[in-house]
Amino acid sequence: MAAYRTWVPARGPSAPRLVVAHTTAQPVVVSALTGRPLHGMALAPATEARVRHALGRLARTLHTSAPEQPAGTGSPAGKLQRHLKAARPHLAAYEEELIPALARTYADLPQPALVPTHGDLQDRNVSLTDAGEPRLFDFERAGFAPATRDMV
Repeated sequence: MAAYRTWVPARGPSAPRLVVAHTTAQPVVVSALTGRPLHGMALAPATEARVRHALGRLARTLHTSAPEQPAGTGSPAGKLQRHLKAARPHLAAYEEELIPALARTYADLPQPALVPTHGDLQDRNVSLTDAGEPRLFDFERAGFAPATRDMV
């Protein structure tokens, strides 16, 4: 709900407008968006490139809609171990050793700042207008995170 109240209004017609929200039960009603779902749509290469660029610009406006917050101080090592454990059946032996080695190599890099993110930016949460302009919806996972969270 916070995203619909604070970050989404600046998107103008590129995102739905909050109509009603109940703070305790948390149902949310938003305005409808015009367009067709991007998910499953077959686009010509030039159109695909134009739409992806427009979507990137739209994500950037979201990422700059509030001041950055400093990155957390925690280490992503625990998350890496969970993902590595789940992926283990699909990895070759050398990959199982390579991934933690790479993580150690890059551990000293500065953590990226946290910015407003969509949190679930994928084709199923994008519609295209008749003019081919992307519109974002489904902000239920929005929150502060590194901008890379919204890579499509």
